Parts: sequence; structure tokens; C-alpha cells
Amino acid sequence: MMYASNTWAPATELEMIRSVLSSLQRGFAIKICRAYRTVSLTSAMILAGLLPLDLRIREAEALYKAKRIIDGLSSTRKRARKGHCKH
Repeated sequence: MMYASNTWAPATELEMIRSVLSSLQRGFAIKICRAYRTVSLTSAMILAGLLPLDLRIREAEALYKAKRIIDGLSSTRKRARKGHCKH
């Protein structure tokens, strides 16, 4: 579910996508907390200790972007040490 989430994370801003993700996660949350099928999504998520998928996807996207920035900075430093980068 989280595979390549950084590429399709902007789609989670659409209400239709969020509702599809919520309905998918609701089934898992109900099974995890062993609740009746009439329990609300919010209650099932709290009892199961889960975060909404759209938030997890956005979190993964933010971590991916932060890692890319850090990797970019470290490669710039390596080039600067070798004398390739002259400022």
C-alpha cells in the first residue's frame, strides 16, 4: 500500500481517494480490534491504534523528500571536499 507513495501522495488530497483509502482501512481496523461491523471508522482506528492511510502516505512523502534533500547536501559536501565545487 505504501509502495511508491511519494509519487501518488498528491492524489490523497482528493476526497474520492481518501474515501477509498478509508473504506479499505476500515475493514482492517475492525478485524484488528475485533469490533462489530457497525462500529465507526474513527472508533475502529482508535481502538486498533492506526493512523489514517492518507496521513501515513503524506508522512512517507515528507520523509522521502527530506532524505533526498539530506542526500543532496551530503553529495555537495563530498564534491566540495574533493575540489569539484568552487564557490
